Amino acid sequence: MIVNVKQSNVVSKQYVHNSQVFVALEEFRVFQIELVNWWARRLAVVSVDGINVIDGSDAGYAGTGYVLNPSQTLEIPGWLKSGEKAASFTTVAVEQSYAVRTGRDASNVGVIGVAVFDEKVKPVFEPPWGRTRGVMRGSGQPIGDPYEINCSTSEGGQQVNSTRGIGTGFGKEVDFRTTKTSFERATDRPACVQMIRYGTVDQLRKWGVPIDAPSPSPSAFPVESNIGYCPTPKDR
Repeated sequence: MIVNVKQSNVVSKQYVHNSQVFVALEEFRVFQIELVNWWARRLAVVSVDGINVIDGSDAGYAGTGYVLNPSQTLEIPGWLKSGEKAASFTTVAVEQSYAVRTGRDASNVGVIGVAVFDEKVKPVFEPPWGRTRGVMRGSGQPIGDPYEINCSTSEGGQQVNSTRGIGTGFGKEVDFRTTKTSFERATDRPACVQMIRYGTVDQLRKWGVPIDAPSPSPSAFPVESNIGYCPTPKDR
């Protein structure tokens, strides 16, 4: 599953520094969390500033999450208020963040987390005369996602100075329709945990994130034409 952070309908660039992922967000602006699920039906438990975005509880792996079908993209606009409405995610000063305003300290302010769970596969009965050779259909484990290039199975990485200038507030009400469904997890532990640290451009610079480093620009076709075959390397 791919996790993006968006502002003004644009996906924020992600920077990797000390084994952690960072995005720079503008102050006093709304943002959305985009989930892209390429494979099997999955559950995503989403947290912002250490808080579950569905029920407002302290986030944990056992918490409530969003179920995504194969090839589904979900854009989460904010804190869920009902089956029809959400309060926008808005970048604000730390003291105005939803975490602080609900009586929590600011130790977890500045991070977005997504814990992804595979669905438990239920065996499918097949009569002996209809059974194919090998493993019976439905008896195997969930297939992994070949597109999970942003996934990590740990929450490791060197810690960054915890001084932050922005957090996520409880913004204006927006339309966001959701329905309840059932989902049985394959395991109690997530198959994948993704964490994205966020802050202003100035904060990221103070944390040492190389946001000003030029991006490499390799060329797929450095010459216009080349007729012939692939030569054998000289060292062979």
